[in-house]
Amino acid sequence: MKLSHCPPVAALAAALLVGACSEARNPGAPRPAFLATSPSAVTYSGRATVVQATLLGLQPITLMDAGPLPPEGGADEKSLVDATVPGLLTVAVLHASTVAEGNHSRSEASVARLSLTTGGNTISAGFLMARAGPGAPPGERRPAAARRLRT
Repeated sequence: MKLSHCPPVAALAAALLVGACSEARNPGAPRPAFLATSPSAVTYSGRATVVQATLLGLQPITLMDAGPLPPEGGADEKSLVDATVPGLLTVAVLHASTVAEGNHSRSEASVARLSLTTGGNTISAGFLMARAGPGAPPGERRPAAARRLRT
């Protein structure tokens, strides 16, 4: 089955990665008044997970988790050639990284090949990547997060 021809399946596969990068944020961005802190109290967060899934009757499955980063910032990176959850999932060339420095955080998770078998159906993808980070500077057009699916 081609991932690009089945939007619900593509959304499920992308959710494995996109949700993994959800903690990246721009600490320098304006905050609501009730959340405002002094300018010297900059804190960071960041995390990237290649696969994070919870299935009925099983312990949560997490593959390649970079982060979470400490409030003072930093960087973390994890890579692995392949991983398997027998009878369910096979992935190759897993990579997760997160960086928090200066005035922003950014995270990225990718997998070169994924094969998920559930309910007698196999879902596969040739390449999945998710990125999360700050939005574009004022006057510049660029997406805050980029997602690509290739089959």
